[in-house]
Amino acid sequence: MALIADGTDFYWGSTVTALSRVRSIDFAQTGNEIDITDLADTNQTAEVGMSKKEITIEILGGTTLTVGDTGNIDIEWNDNTTSTLDNCEVRDITTAGSVGSEITTSIVFVEGST
Repeated sequence: MALIADGTDFYWGSTVTALSRVRSIDFAQTGNEIDITDLADTNQTAEVGMSKKEITIEILGGTTLTVGDTGNIDIEWNDNTTSTLDNCEVRDITTAGSVGSEITTSIVFVEGST
């Protein structure tokens, strides 16, 4: 079962029903910087270390997920490309609402945490 945001399908293991209606999906892959500066160097030198993959989704309403929940994520983007994150962990959940507005929840998943 998939959740759809603008033609993009988001799969989160067996707890997909806990995610309600997806409003947005952000996928980030960054490299951790490793300082390799030598004492004789005149400028700081760095190399890219292990990459970090992180997905943030925003849903309408709340969720039954909790920080520490684990699973795999598959995203089938609306341009026919895919992103897969294995052994993901829910790292952060933020729920917000204001008078006259909908309740939204932002969920951050990080790969390789389990």
